[in-house]
Amino acid sequence: MNLIQSQATDFYQGHQYSGKYGQQDYKSFIDSVRTSLHDYRKIAHKIEFTDKIIDTIKQEYDDHMLVCKNPKTCSKNKFYENSLFFLQEEVEDLEQQLPKEEFNRMQKKETSEALEALVAELNTLKTGQQITYDDLMSEFKDLREFLYLEKKTLSQLMLGKLTEVVSSSVVGDVISETVSKSLICMIKDHYSALLNTKF
Repeated sequence: MNLIQSQATDFYQGHQYSGKYGQQDYKSFIDSVRTSLHDYRKIAHKIEFTDKIIDTIKQEYDDHMLVCKNPKTCSKNKFYENSLFFLQEEVEDLEQQLPKEEFNRMQKKETSEALEALVAELNTLKTGQQITYDDLMSEFKDLREFLYLEKKTLSQLMLGKLTEVVSSSVVGDVISETVSKSLICMIKDHYSALLNTKF
């Protein structure tokens, strides 16, 4: 969880459904979200904050539906449904203001999928290269937490992480030829998919 997601989690814990205002509780909640968004200067950060709250509400909503006895009249369900509706609209409005050097939601999804594909291919390095494999898996999983950064910054971060992992897996100044060749092929196959948008 990155800093913005952590801030969104803290916010939600202090503003989640209370039942105090019944079915209208979502209005004060949405107002609080919009007020908190003013704390962020970058549109990408506002989207990251809102997306984390949406994900949290969706999970709570799904969990609640498993035990809810009156889904059509339940005030908690109404809170979740209305909150999700207005938060989705908020994100759509924010995305229209997003500068082209920032990731939109579709690009985040595509980049995250490319990172997952790269992580999956790293399984080929696992046998006999456990340290390198573990380092790479950890680094690429961490990269998904930084999709709120600008595209150019993420690209630089990714290259830096690759360089760091490869240099740390050098044993006696010689990295396994198999590992280095596999890495080069994987990066070549996935790099354009990871950062396929112009800066």
